[in-house]
Amino acid sequence: MPFVIGDPPSALRVLRLADARTAGSELQQLGVTTPAPTLALVGGAASLGEAAQAVLRPLFVDGLVPAVAALAGIVVDGGTAVGVMRLIAEARAAAGAQFPLIGVAAAGRVSLGDGDAGHDTVAAEPRHSHLILVPGDRWGDESPWLSEIVGLLAGPAPSLTVCAGGGDITVEDLENSVAAGRAVILIEGSGGTTDAVAAALTTRSADPRLRRLAQAGKFRVVRSRDGAAALRAAIEAELQPGAQAWPGPKPPAPVLGEAGLLAAIAALQLGATQVNYLSARWLDQVRWLDAKAVLCQRRYYRSRRSILVCSALVPVLLAAAEGYAALQIAAGGLSLVVTIAAGWEAFFRYGDRWRHYRAIAERLRREGWLYIERSGPYADYPSHARAHAAFVLNAEQILADDVEQFVSRIAAEPQRGQSTSATPP
Repeated sequence: MPFVIGDPPSALRVLRLADARTAGSELQQLGVTTPAPTLALVGGAASLGEAAQAVLRPLFVDGLVPAVAALAGIVVDGGTAVGVMRLIAEARAAAGAQFPLIGVAAAGRVSLGDGDAGHDTVAAEPRHSHLILVPGDRWGDESPWLSEIVGLLAGPAPSLTVCAGGGDITVEDLENSVAAGRAVILIEGSGGTTDAVAAALTTRSADPRLRRLAQAGKFRVVRSRDGAAALRAAIEAELQPGAQAWPGPKPPAPVLGEAGLLAAIAALQLGATQVNYLSARWLDQVRWLDAKAVLCQRRYYRSRRSILVCSALVPVLLAAAEGYAALQIAAGGLSLVVTIAAGWEAFFRYGDRWRHYRAIAERLRREGWLYIERSGPYADYPSHARAHAAFVLNAEQILADDVEQFVSRIAAEPQRGQSTSATPP
């Protein structure tokens, strides 16, 4: 049950969550009206300098807060008394706004002002309406929880991420937003990760992680010099009722599959949306690619066997056919079979299709097992939950490569003068 810090009406209601799989039901204890348009605010915390704060303060006071208030929305941030979280709390209080301002923070990194302060902890922002404490003792452990909670609060209503400043953890926050199919507004001119991602949208960034992020997400850049009105208009356009949702990599409903692998996925302590992606998107695509590879392999071998056997029999029959009309007819029939089988294979290119589907399936399967075992590119993440967004972006890139390669190499018409049965380069 939630507990309260401070005195009404400004008391901070605190809720502790322990299991992402039950978060949806436990959030009902907050007493917040849902579903509602929900804005995730991520970015600079203690690293946000005075110059950046001076830039952002009027944007929050005259842009972000009025937009959310007009839409009867919700704002979710990191909940600590630093950086953009302190700025949004100040702006909301100054405007007298009553929309829920909900912080999501790792329990081991937040001090509630009741004597629990310790090394490397930050005080909770007391002007928030709610604070949700989630498991974790590292900065960034809250990132996947924040994204999941935004989705649960929004439900069928629109949701949006606004990013200002930030460092490495902000990249994680953006990866989680993109993986959830959430549009992102970047406040250019606020520095840090925000400006780096904004630059990666138009130039080739040296950071492969930022390049991948820029390619995968739906980003909208609002320049700080354009003022609060531009930010408010962008937020209202994304959060207004009936706003078109971005068809990002959100998975469909769960499907049944390999019981053992699904059990391993269920044991990873992930949120419902994350488990749903693994079972209904990643595993479903692996199964589909495997099935297509097997089907194309069988058809390829069947046509090649027909060509091989019939090609060998034709000269034998012709040699023995003198004076035997039946053998001549049989030889002609087998020649026709060879021609049809060769043309069929050249048209459908089953050999190329088989190799293509098998290669993509193995790439996707390998990526999944690297994630499940937390090795390779996921070894540095402290948990599967924090590595999930990076896995989604990698898996979706593999699937995008699948489509691009199939269209450009397998389904494309062979160039004139090129053998139709040749394997594409």
